[in-house]
Amino acid sequence: MVRSTLAFLAAASLAAVCAGQSAPPPGTTPSAQPSAPMSGRVSGTMTCSKPDPMHRIDSADWPGHASMVSRTPCTWTRPAEISGQATRDGYSIGAADLENTVTTERGSHVTTMANGDRIYVVYRGKGTTTSSGAPVGSEGTWNFKGGSGLFAGLEGMGTYRGKANADGSMTLAIEGSWKLQ
Repeated sequence: MVRSTLAFLAAASLAAVCAGQSAPPPGTTPSAQPSAPMSGRVSGTMTCSKPDPMHRIDSADWPGHASMVSRTPCTWTRPAEISGQATRDGYSIGAADLENTVTTERGSHVTTMANGDRIYVVYRGKGTTTSSGAPVGSEGTWNFKGGSGLFAGLEGMGTYRGKANADGSMTLAIEGSWKLQ
């Protein structure tokens, strides 16, 4: 008799607890919360200071030909937003082939996001310099190559257009699209 009374009380208690809980609306789960977007457009502006370091090797094959490699720190002056997180700062590692005043550029870029995660980008483009070698502008295309944390599956592509500033820095406008896998 005691055993059946305990079983009844346990079942009644469980039924009371379950009855006190409200069911989630159809098509949702109890823990559903608004989530960040999984794709969208990206737009922002970053200013990259003078490269540090920058190495230039003049070629002996024809006049005006040189190769360069550099590391350039950058700060997002008008942050881009991806999946609810804003870009903060980063750096580019690039190589360029210079022929007189035209450069063919390629490299990679790492940006740290507001939450501390990073995004990875590769780029290719063309640039121009003055006859003395000072940068004038640059433009090209880029692709996301993933990232860390939230951005591990980041994909997308876009364009950039840069203009040199009097202090030797360059301001770049970035446009494109992104998708998280």
